[in-house]
Amino acid sequence: MVALCVDYGTKNIGLAYTPDGVFAFPLASIKKTELNSDINAIIVQASEKNAELIVVGYPASDIESDSAKYIRGFAQRLSEKSGLRVVLQDESFTSMQAREIGHDLGKTDKKMRNTKDQIEAQIILMRYLKSLPKP
Repeated sequence: MVALCVDYGTKNIGLAYTPDGVFAFPLASIKKTELNSDINAIIVQASEKNAELIVVGYPASDIESDSAKYIRGFAQRLSEKSGLRVVLQDESFTSMQAREIGHDLGKTDKKMRNTKDQIEAQIILMRYLKSLPKP
């Protein structure tokens, strides 16, 4: 299974992918612009990677927040426009995890500014892959 993962942030969109349904790799960060342009940029990446599925980070909690509702709507539009199946995956604490990974590698927050979003997407994708039933 080839899948693309999207961490749809407030300023940037982090992307990651899995070429085989086992390993997850950071891919890119896209500067957010306008919703339709953002969706088109994601679809281009999905097409270039021959993705069969798109995983979208979702701010899960007991009560659905406004941002969670927005992400749910975004995922629906992405699915409609791409023709691909889009699934939501809990993204709780991925920002913290990405910072810890960077710090463990000796990077400062400033040095990670351009890669943090894609690392967050990689973490979200790894969570999704771990949630799948084992063959």
